[in-house]
Amino acid sequence: MTNKPCSLVQCLPSQSDLGASVVEAGSDTTRGTLNVVLAAAVAQPDWVIRAREQLDLVCGNAQRLPVFSDMAKLTYIQAVAKEALRWRPLVDVGVNHMCTEDFEFEQYYFPRGTLFTWNAWAISQNSEEYQDPERFWPERYMDEHVGDILHGVWGFGAGRRGKHTA
Repeated sequence: MTNKPCSLVQCLPSQSDLGASVVEAGSDTTRGTLNVVLAAAVAQPDWVIRAREQLDLVCGNAQRLPVFSDMAKLTYIQAVAKEALRWRPLVDVGVNHMCTEDFEFEQYYFPRGTLFTWNAWAISQNSEEYQDPERFWPERYMDEHVGDILHGVWGFGAGRRGKHTA
């Protein structure tokens, strides 16, 4: 016996629309993050000079655009991307996580099935986590983890995939 097809199959885009759907799905977050970078450049322009100097060093004085093979030499630009995701998170709260078993944490009991979420804004603006959190300061990410976009950034979520624990 086979199951009936799911009625949601009708909502899926056709093969010809799939590529456009994938591009569109990622465009809002890309646009939003670029807007954050522009806002930071206007509000706190000191870091822009350092970013420009590194781009000029790697790509010449506007002689060419950076390519993926330049990534290892563009550590400050990577730090700018991480700081943009921290400074003004695009999503205020994360995706819920559900306990798969009962557990205790710091004398609190959480039964199986408890839903957890996290507040990205509160975390990113917490002065106990980030020195001078209102400042757009890419240097806070200039360490041995600068090339790992998931390290130290909550923009991709909490838990195993986001490398943070909920």
